[in-house]
Amino acid sequence: MTTPRDEPGDAAAVGLVREVDALRRERPAGAWSLLVRRFAATARTASPVRRGELWRVRGHVLRALGRAAEAIACYHRADGWYARAGEVRERGR
Repeated sequence: MTTPRDEPGDAAAVGLVREVDALRRERPAGAWSLLVRRFAATARTASPVRRGELWRVRGHVLRALGRAAEAIACYHRADGWYARAGEVRERGR
């Protein structure tokens, strides 16, 4: 799903979030491996709202792996990116 504010790198971010989200419930370690490999390059070209989505899914995967403190830090990072994007309804989710 794209929005009018999407930037050229956002398609990669949307795709990565979908792939990781599909894996995280059944194979969280596999989701983490995929995310670690592609996170930095994908986030670098993504818009602020998509960076928020990437950080949020990173938090979800870490939570599924039992790494709660790290997950919370990711959720805070996601909140910051949503704030930069002006996405008030996404903040605090």
